[in-house]
Amino acid sequence: MKGSIGTATYLSYTRPYWGKVISKLNYVEKLSPKAKVRYKAINLYSSGDYSLKQICEIFEINRSTFYRWREKYKPNRIQSLEERSRRPQRVRAKVVRNHQVEMQVCQIRKKYPYFGKEKIKRILERDYGINISVSSVGRILTQHRSILPKVKMQIKRIKTLKKKRTRIAQVKKDMKGMVSEWLQIDTIELNLRFTKVFLFSAVDPLSKLYYVRAYHRATSLNARDFLFRLTYLHNYRIKYLQVDNGSEWEKYFVQEVKKRKITLVYNYPKSSKMNAFIERVNGTIQTEYLDRFYGETNISKINEILYDCLIE
Repeated sequence: MKGSIGTATYLSYTRPYWGKVISKLNYVEKLSPKAKVRYKAINLYSSGDYSLKQICEIFEINRSTFYRWREKYKPNRIQSLEERSRRPQRVRAKVVRNHQVEMQVCQIRKKYPYFGKEKIKRILERDYGINISVSSVGRILTQHRSILPKVKMQIKRIKTLKKKRTRIAQVKKDMKGMVSEWLQIDTIELNLRFTKVFLFSAVDPLSKLYYVRAYHRATSLNARDFLFRLTYLHNYRIKYLQVDNGSEWEKYFVQEVKKRKITLVYNYPKSSKMNAFIERVNGTIQTEYLDRFYGETNISKINEILYDCLIE
């Protein structure tokens, strides 16, 4: 051809087979840990060196799981072993709210700052004829909270008076180690077959002598009656009574204790281990004596049975 030198030359490159293997290995390295496990299981099965039972034992899977992996696997697309999205195909679409409704909700909230979403919904239905769900009102309030007034809820707290209560460590040095000097008392609630009773129990940690009486209610009046019987039983030698922080050890009981010049010793809150002796007595009553009066309804009969149990 005139004006041209030589002929056109086209160069081409054919990638060998091993190039495909290298690119496949690169994809394997980018797989997630779960997809790599699936790839290894399928490769071992394809090699023919392992049976399906052995592969299931190695990877701790069921046969159905392996069949699902193999059906999902596409050799020309190794990413097919990755987990697919579990997002549902049809999701709930966001409801488009009217701007006028949003402004109406904000106006009501500005006028009544302490009204919640339920009350605002009622006002919209009653005064404006707008039918909207409570959750939608809540989302509108959350969306426009920057322009709405901030409300500080005033919480009234009752200040409890701190009572100066005597603890066992404060009076232990004054104890002389005499029988009936220091007693531990407690109450337990028992649900019998037809009724419910409260057992007032007391024990002397030194002599292990204990006394139990049943009442219909755990009140300070019943606690005072229990104290009358207890002081008579111990011949008026009681100087220290260790109790928990229950309400039955207040009012009438405290008044009677002061008359008899007995020192009340209180446990620390939630520290039943400080009343270890009386807790052991309560456990004995529930395990050994409960079946004897479980079907009784008369409180006098229950106390007779308890009295027989105590003198055994």
